[in-house]
Amino acid sequence: MGAVTTLEAPARRAPRLSDTFQWQKQWRHDAAKGMKRTTGPEKAQAHVQALVATYGVSARSIAETAGVAPQLICDLNKGVRAGLKVASERRILAVRAQDIYNRPNARGSVPAIGARRRLQALMVMGWRHKDLAPLLGFRTTNLNHQAGDWITQQKHDAVMDLYDRLWNVKGPAGQQSLSRIAKAGYAPPLAWDDDTIDDPNALPDLGARVYSQGRAPEGAIRYSDAVVEDAEFLLEDGCTWPELLARLGLSAEALDQLLYRAGRSDLINRAKTMSERLAFARAS
Repeated sequence: MGAVTTLEAPARRAPRLSDTFQWQKQWRHDAAKGMKRTTGPEKAQAHVQALVATYGVSARSIAETAGVAPQLICDLNKGVRAGLKVASERRILAVRAQDIYNRPNARGSVPAIGARRRLQALMVMGWRHKDLAPLLGFRTTNLNHQAGDWITQQKHDAVMDLYDRLWNVKGPAGQQSLSRIAKAGYAPPLAWDDDTIDDPNALPDLGARVYSQGRAPEGAIRYSDAVVEDAEFLLEDGCTWPELLARLGLSAEALDQLLYRAGRSDLINRAKTMSERLAFARAS
């Protein structure tokens, strides 16, 4: 007798969502109303490509924010997707650049450019790497000079929080350190707008160029004129002579000479008597 062959039952296919009664009922309901469940990729594709091109965000970060599969975003970014669900399109079109930075994934990657600009702006204010690293809990030299374009969202948020606290606070750096930082050409905090500092295509608003030597071209500002304007503003804000020297980063002799040559000796007198006038105002 020949061997008896045992026929195995075919493996059961895992149930799909479309097999359920609830799904089929909803499909018939939507079809009766003329509602589509799928759509073309054009709108979602344009939105994804704009996010990537304008802000340098990754396909995975968009997918995490939208709550869709990363492969879907990759296909849309490459322009090879034929169609997608209407619900997916709605979630993708709702994603904004700021939503990606605010997504709840501390280890997810975000573009490093915004954090790097904030660090550099703080350095212009006198905060050196050795001052910033203990406040952030990581080495800022790595972030400022790294070749890569990505950092974790956790580091980005830490830099942003510190920047929001210190952007208008003068750091402990001395004049020698400030001179080295100035040579790097970093943009100060006031050159950036909070809405565009994370935008790779945004440029800092540095205002008119200040010339310290030679004849200033049309539209530029002489250094002495800029110092006079700053001194007037700070004096109106109640700065005393020592505070004025610290805020302008000049020695007493240099500021005295500059204001005298500009014909503004009145500012010297106002600054040197500011402490007395403030004390008199408090006592009155």
